[in-house]
Amino acid sequence: MIGTVFRATGHVLGAMPFLLVPMILYVIAGQFGSHEALMYGGQLPSGAYVNLTAGSGLVLIGIACLMLEALKATHTGTRGMVDQTLSIFLLGAALVAFIIVPAFGTLTFAMLLALQLADVLMAAIIGIKVARRDIGLNA
Repeated sequence: MIGTVFRATGHVLGAMPFLLVPMILYVIAGQFGSHEALMYGGQLPSGAYVNLTAGSGLVLIGIACLMLEALKATHTGTRGMVDQTLSIFLLGAALVAFIIVPAFGTLTFAMLLALQLADVLMAAIIGIKVARRDIGLNA
């Protein structure tokens, strides 16, 4: 099913990092409100209260996107290399924004940045494992 989604999105869109989505949503949420705005609040049967803010919602979206990125990391070829390169550029741009731009210096964006770093490292490790399998190395 996921392969069908990648083929249907076309070559360029299929190579775009999914973690770009929560980053763009972060900018949009910052323009129209606060990352601390309450999206949902409820009480658990234990009596504890659970509050879902816009920032924590973005992190949850980021985790879902990271899982999709893990599936994309198993694909070899030009699209996989383009996706990995764009992920590295996104990590660099996000890191610069986190350090320099005050609006990006939040805990929510730091967690999105950590997810992006995990994506880059995970894709490199998975790519090495897949390449070793493809050329038949057993070590």
